[in-house]
Amino acid sequence: MGGYRGIFIDRIHKLANPRIVIFEPTKKYYKYLKNKYKNDKKITIKNYGLYDLDCSKKLYLSGDGSSLFKKASSYEIINLRDINSVLKSYKKIDLMSINIEGSEYALVKRLINTGLIKKIKYLQIQFHDFVPKSDFKRKRIITQLKKTHKIRYSYPFVWEGFERRQTHI
Repeated sequence: MGGYRGIFIDRIHKLANPRIVIFEPTKKYYKYLKNKYKNDKKITIKNYGLYDLDCSKKLYLSGDGSSLFKKASSYEIINLRDINSVLKSYKKIDLMSINIEGSEYALVKRLINTGLIKKIKYLQIQFHDFVPKSDFKRKRIITQLKKTHKIRYSYPFVWEGFERRQTHI
């Protein structure tokens, strides 16, 4: 989630050549990614973001730091879809990488509350500290994640990785 220019996608694609679904809500980066991966049948790009509900919101544009929360001089109205309605038909997700500039708190909470979290083997999250009460929200989410996943690495507000516990296969 949060495809931007596909830097992480390129790395994971080269490493494992998996089937990849990118959720990129901005028109500019969606078009960029569609062109970049136009000849790769294993990569699908969706022109909407995932969130805890279906809605349209103002995304403040700032390159790889575009966010619903950090105001900038320009913005785009983007479409967001409820992660539950989009992913409920998936049997399993091997890796979910979330870098969505502050929206991760609502999204991961929705994954936990719907039980979708149990479908995800590896979860990588970049928590952002510019969201109000971010430290509290991050700690609460990690406490909840520990019920289904174990921490693989933790660099707070940089990257954190989780692996599903064997009892939740």
